[in-house]
Amino acid sequence: MTITMTTLKEYTLHLLHDIYHNTADGSFVTLDGLETMQGKSGGELRPHLEDLKEAGLVNEHEEGFRVSRVGMNYCKTRWV
Repeated sequence: MTITMTTLKEYTLHLLHDIYHNTADGSFVTLDGLETMQGKSGGELRPHLEDLKEAGLVNEHEEGFRVSRVGMNYCKTRWV
């Protein structure tokens, strides 16, 4: 799937950027951590996280969320 700005909503890209920035070292960010960073509830964040997961850009684990290998390539082309 080719990811474009029109494919993902602007806020979803903002969320991806924050996850990328906070997990680039291979760590995870929890939903609680995202709620704090974003100032939104988990219920508000979940649809955006699901969009990112469906696009293959973010993985969800018991430990939290982090950018997938495909997502890292995408992020590096946008924000490095």
